[in-house]
Amino acid sequence: MNDYILIQKIKLDITLHKPTGKTKHFHGVKELPIPYELRIIRYDGNSDGNSNFYLFYCDIHGNELTDTYHETLDSAVAQAEWEFGILPNEWDKL
Repeated sequence: MNDYILIQKIKLDITLHKPTGKTKHFHGVKELPIPYELRIIRYDGNSDGNSNFYLFYCDIHGNELTDTYHETLDSAVAQAEWEFGILPNEWDKL
């Protein structure tokens, strides 16, 4: 069940969006693969009234591999740029 709002997404083009190596994501001791798609979401109905954002790292099937928490949309966008060189105007805004 998805109780979040998809704000924007981007499919990574490995020729344009190479991992910078500035961060690595793990599941236990195993390093996660490069994501196929990134999504920025906001959970609907936050009880605290804040608009917090998450950057979802997804596989080719749309399954979430991991995520990072961000207090602002700009922070989530900046994280993607820092990790993959994604420019703010490259996102598909929904």
